[in-house]
Amino acid sequence: MKVYGTPFISMDTTEIDVSEGSGVVSIVVPNAILNAGTELTLTIDNPDVAAFDTGATKTISLNSGSDRYQSIPLTKVGTGDTFVTLANSGNYKMTADTVKVHSANTGSVLFEDDFSAADISTADWYLDTKGFEYSQYPEADVDYDYYTMYSGEGSVYMHIYATGQYWPGRAYITTKGFKASKADPLTYEVSRESFNYGSGATGARSSIIICNGDYSKWIHIDQCYDSGSDYGWGWNKQTGASDDKNNGVPNTMVTPGHGLATVQLIADGENLQVFVDGTRYVVLDFPVEEDIHFGFGVYARAVGDDVDSVFNYVKILGSDNPAPNAPIIISQPSNVTVAAGEPAAFTVVASGKDLVYTWFKDGTPIEYISDPTYTIPAASIADEGEYTVEVANAGGTVTSKPATLSILQSKVFTDDFTGPELGDAWTIDNRPFEYNSYPNSDGELNYSVDNGLFLEFTLGSNYWGGRTLYLADTYSASADAPVTFEATRAAYGYNDGCTGVRSCIIVSNADGSKWINFSQSVDDGAYHGWGWNKQTGAADDKATGGSNVIGAFTADAGEHVMSITVDGETAVLSLDGVAGVTLDFPVSEGIRFGLGIFTRQAPDYGWEKFSNVTVWGNAPAPTYSTANVNYTGSAIGSVSENPAGTFTVKGCGADVWGTDDQFFYVYEAIEGDFDMSVKIDSFTANSNAWAKAGLTVREANEDGTIPGNGRHVSAQIQALNQVGGSSNDYWTSWRNAVGANVSDDSTVHSGSPIVNPTWLRIAKTGGTLRTYYAKEEGEWVQQSTVETDNWADGAIGTSKPLYIGLWVTSHNADSNDATAVFSDWIINTPEPPVTDLELAYAVEGDELVLSWAVSSNASLEVAPTADSANWTIIEPALVGGAYQVRVPMSEAAAFYRLTK
Repeated sequence: MKVYGTPFISMDTTEIDVSEGSGVVSIVVPNAILNAGTELTLTIDNPDVAAFDTGATKTISLNSGSDRYQSIPLTKVGTGDTFVTLANSGNYKMTADTVKVHSANTGSVLFEDDFSAADISTADWYLDTKGFEYSQYPEADVDYDYYTMYSGEGSVYMHIYATGQYWPGRAYITTKGFKASKADPLTYEVSRESFNYGSGATGARSSIIICNGDYSKWIHIDQCYDSGSDYGWGWNKQTGASDDKNNGVPNTMVTPGHGLATVQLIADGENLQVFVDGTRYVVLDFPVEEDIHFGFGVYARAVGDDVDSVFNYVKILGSDNPAPNAPIIISQPSNVTVAAGEPAAFTVVASGKDLVYTWFKDGTPIEYISDPTYTIPAASIADEGEYTVEVANAGGTVTSKPATLSILQSKVFTDDFTGPELGDAWTIDNRPFEYNSYPNSDGELNYSVDNGLFLEFTLGSNYWGGRTLYLADTYSASADAPVTFEATRAAYGYNDGCTGVRSCIIVSNADGSKWINFSQSVDDGAYHGWGWNKQTGAADDKATGGSNVIGAFTADAGEHVMSITVDGETAVLSLDGVAGVTLDFPVSEGIRFGLGIFTRQAPDYGWEKFSNVTVWGNAPAPTYSTANVNYTGSAIGSVSENPAGTFTVKGCGADVWGTDDQFFYVYEAIEGDFDMSVKIDSFTANSNAWAKAGLTVREANEDGTIPGNGRHVSAQIQALNQVGGSSNDYWTSWRNAVGANVSDDSTVHSGSPIVNPTWLRIAKTGGTLRTYYAKEEGEWVQQSTVETDNWADGAIGTSKPLYIGLWVTSHNADSNDATAVFSDWIINTPEPPVTDLELAYAVEGDELVLSWAVSSNASLEVAPTADSANWTIIEPALVGGAYQVRVPMSEAAAFYRLTK
């Protein structure tokens, strides 16, 4: 049997530590590639950390006589971390192309004790009497004894007998605190000789300990016996990380063995490496750079348990003045969108010592005093751009991801709450904050409007009841046209004994299934400050409980400007112009904004006051174009769109009639069939009653310019505020050849009288155009059918560009007072054939991962058989710009399809 496959170059990605002076990059090259021949090129990203014998780059030529196992040595140059990158000249596939290299100073001996003295030195050690599970059982106590054994280098024997539970014990902790960094780590080495426990004991621990000065962060490396099971060496910790385990059995690392063992702990200010007898078993977080203490001890589980352990020596290596760790950015600057003239601020949260901040705009340094926040007091269009910050100290430099500043020019909505009523702009939503868990939570809302909005709510039934005042209007948003909801929250408060209150602003989709709550809150009696909860369908949703605190915001309960900016994919939460966090919010239509007040548990009472709210936005870049067709006079036409979707069009030119037209055109290019309609709200023209306004389908020149004598089909009305001119009818006219005469022979008019508002419509199917009018919305009357297939130069739009849109002529070359107001301009085109549906899949662990492009606007359906009559839509998550569904492999036996 022959097995065919693709040969891979294999690279060992185990981190290479050159702290002792050297290391090796290990690569395996299969014979098939050796026979073909190739060159390996290895590059060290930072040659100040490590180097090959040839410097930062090494090239190796391989052929059929070469060893398939390649070991390439590299040596230490300085301290820090870097990467070795691998490439090959044959473009062969590789299992990996990078490996990390770590280099640190081995350090000098800072402390050692071989316990040869007759007693433990109280200058070097203090006796810690807290039990292992001190936070749960602070009263646990033991009978305790120790003595020094004189056996060569000496040792400490520790024995306890538990008289209380659970997990009482004793430990010796170094009185001195030490410092650590990546360049100068701390190494704590302990020789543990033995570990024993009495017959019938329920639990025992022989412990090696690292902690900070106040013991708020600690890691125990224990050999542990618990509830009849011998767990061997394992770890428990309390460091503030999500994987903390500060009680119970340890996370096991090494199988049991109660004899001599050497334990090494290496701390670098961020992490802790744990070695037992020279083998590294785990790397744990330990974000402590100063006042680091070490210890050893014994613990017993329950009353009657006794345990003893012998420790031979301890040694600590490192530096009294370690080089600082390079900065780490914890929170990146967020995009900022503000109104013109408003303050704008970017902020970064970084860890590290002696940090220096340098801000950049579009890559150019800003002359600004070093600060984690850069503020523009009054932002303008000139300030728009991309901002980054470089954070540096003696240990290194890190640069933030870019954040953009966008300026909003349009005030879409504003309310200063002058009163005395709230007005029709607002609606009240009774839904509780934790609606899914407590849908019936309720209480009493009172509000008043008097140069400010005052809201107060008292909870009557648990939990987290409240009210949201939503704007009645909804909004749309996109990357090119974001929208910002801004509220000046003047103050908030709550009653004594209140267990929880939220003063917040909210963004949601139309049905409330997706939302973000930006609040200043108290929860379960604890002040949370500024934070967020959300339900958007993402993995980091937090729809209940305390808010996720925004580290960039530290403020009192007084006046602050809160804002949420959405762009169709994300939402940026800002306070007083400082962007604090960017969250997913994949909603582009039907966006609602609101003000909320919620309280946690009856009879909690909370209140808040808002002095004003504003919705800011920029109209999206128009999809239409404009032209003063065939007119060069001074009374030119114009268009304005305000509000969005309502067009006020001023006409120009002598007429659209005869052999040459002059008019103002608002148009879009079109191909194929369409159905276009519009509402004419009003049309006035004081200077000439023959002025006209309506819809037109117009053919352009080959270069896209619009001639005055081109072929067209138009539907129009006349100005109704003047007596005279044509009859008060709906008109359809057309020109069937370039330069042909438009006259009564190419005109249809009917449907008098016209009373605005009125509606016009043109539909194209192939070469046939049909025109319609309606006196009541939706009650269409067909006026004409124009067959352009029979025109001399072929159907309209077959050989030249075709435009459709709104037009107005003033019928007076010296005036542009002909003004039409259009709304509900709708262009429908047939759905294109579905050609962009591609469902990708992969197996990750025990899950089937299905993904497809967001731009496809497709839905994923599942059914038990391919010919099933019933298919079920699966709701996806938005991951990395694509839709994704994960299905457990145990449940993946089904048929999946994308549909539009």
